[in-house]
Amino acid sequence: MARIWTDEEIEFVREHAMEMPCAELLKRVNDRFGKSYSLVQLYRVKERCRIKSPNIGCFRRGIHSSPETEFKKGHQTWNKGLHYQAGGRCRETQFKKGNIPPNHKPVGTERISYGKIQIKIAEPNKWEWLATLIWQSVHKKALPEGCIIRFANEDITDYSPENLVAITKAQNAVLNHLHIHTYDADSLKAALLICDLKMQQSKRKKRRNKRNNE
Repeated sequence: MARIWTDEEIEFVREHAMEMPCAELLKRVNDRFGKSYSLVQLYRVKERCRIKSPNIGCFRRGIHSSPETEFKKGHQTWNKGLHYQAGGRCRETQFKKGNIPPNHKPVGTERISYGKIQIKIAEPNKWEWLATLIWQSVHKKALPEGCIIRFANEDITDYSPENLVAITKAQNAVLNHLHIHTYDADSLKAALLICDLKMQQSKRKKRRNKRNNE
């Protein structure tokens, strides 16, 4: 493919790219060298030759190529204060206030998410895990912030209260990271002791490294 831009033209662009917007730079190049380059060609030669400039596109801060078409301070739009009025038969299919969509689910509806059961507990679209609701009902308190319910025997279809154990998200992350499998509440309790030990070791290591770097 034949080369379009000459070395002299490229050097001119490099020297003036920081001084003016692209539209003005293009006009000067075409006038000076008698060419008819387009803005696209100018962008491409800047990119190909790695010519850096703050005026990406057609303007840079403080210098505008089309001030006559810009919005002025205090400009009032023609449609200010107007409300859209649907025409034709559009109103027949518009949502009305209080409209209930056909896929609406009433409170108490169950659904499966990631293999586990969720229950809709409030409108308009608030859902909670069944495991969490059972745990809160048994323990007569809300699930502590930052905690989740883990199935002790790893069977997500077993919703017996003794199989639902509240653990922190940090503990859950360590369990998954170490690939520790549990089979009942007792084995989960032992696994959580390992997780806590690992997290304490990690904290000590971070503090030691911080002191060494000071």
